[in-house]
Amino acid sequence: MATKPLVDILVFALPLLYAGLVAVYGITFFRNAPRLEGFKRPYIIGVLMLHLVYLGLRTAAFDHPPITTVFAAAMPEIMPNRLEPVTAIFAAPPR
Repeated sequence: MATKPLVDILVFALPLLYAGLVAVYGITFFRNAPRLEGFKRPYIIGVLMLHLVYLGLRTAAFDHPPITTVFAAAMPEIMPNRLEPVTAIFAAPPR
């Protein structure tokens, strides 16, 4: 399955969907729009589910989760542990 074209489509579509979500919530907050009141919950659930699909597709397409770089995912032993000085302080025996 070609996941990269789907990722490209979602990279374009997700910001538009989130902008629409902000618009729907803004309209229902500032105006009395009963037609949009029932639309808010399914819309936010749909956008969040689509975002989860995007994260899964992006992870599959690029072989690493979006929170890391390719280098950090491939070689975690090279990345320094930023908590080592803190753990050394707390792990040191009292004087």
